[in-house]
Amino acid sequence: MVHQSEDQLFKYATKEDGFGLLKLLKESNANIKEIDFESENLTYNPTELVELDPKIYKTDMILELDHLIVLTEFQSTIVKTIDEKRYRLYTALVDYAKRNNKPLILIVISTAEKTKIKEYKINKDCVFTIPIVSLKDFDGDKIINNIENKIKNNQKITRHEMLNLALAPFMSSKKPLDKQIEKTVKTLDEVRKSMKCSSDFVFGIELLIVEKFIKNERQHKKLTNILRDTMKIIDEWRQEDYENGKQEGKEEEKINTAKNMLKENYTIKQIAKITQLNIESIKQIKAESGK
Repeated sequence: MVHQSEDQLFKYATKEDGFGLLKLLKESNANIKEIDFESENLTYNPTELVELDPKIYKTDMILELDHLIVLTEFQSTIVKTIDEKRYRLYTALVDYAKRNNKPLILIVISTAEKTKIKEYKINKDCVFTIPIVSLKDFDGDKIINNIENKIKNNQKITRHEMLNLALAPFMSSKKPLDKQIEKTVKTLDEVRKSMKCSSDFVFGIELLIVEKFIKNERQHKKLTNILRDTMKIIDEWRQEDYENGKQEGKEEEKINTAKNMLKENYTIKQIAKITQLNIESIKQIKAESGK
């Protein structure tokens, strides 16, 4: 599991991000189309549901709705009996920890199987149902290429497109899983640098995927560093917004933002677009800071 605490991983994710994921899963599995995901509220990894013994396995992500708790699990191999037992354990632990009467559902997002329903029979009268969602009907390579073209052409990238990008490793591709994950991480980093979108929700999902499926130590370290650095930058920007209030029109805050972006090697044009400072002012800030 990820080293970054679960409650911080999706710290700034919006409920629209979570609903976008649930909608995609629902559209990809006819067996869960009848499940009602409509809700006024959505909480990521509720504290009481992730404060379990760290030695005990936990599901990858929990989404708590007004009337339902959704557990999601990423899987790159065929679900076998040992996995079914593990999923039942996850569900039982969350059921034990929850402080309400909301029903639970665990959904597996798989790279290895077609969309289906699996059943783990505890005994003849008790069956644990496991919906499996395959995203192989989507072309992951095409989604990545589309994002790259939008970056080159200076076009806006939507949150829905970012979600598809984050899940590209689970879609059809000519590349093996580890190479597709690496390509996805690098593309996400390019999106962040181009300032087309800064949805930390998708970076959190990708960090989960990297932590779970990249076994090569060197590759793992490289990709997690990229994602953690990105999430740290986003967190710093959000924290500044929180501490200083709305900063539009505040010259001093614009200058501080420009200095931070210069440290991260953003171009003068990118900084001007974000801060609304003129190019000459940014050049002066750069000269004064020795960058």
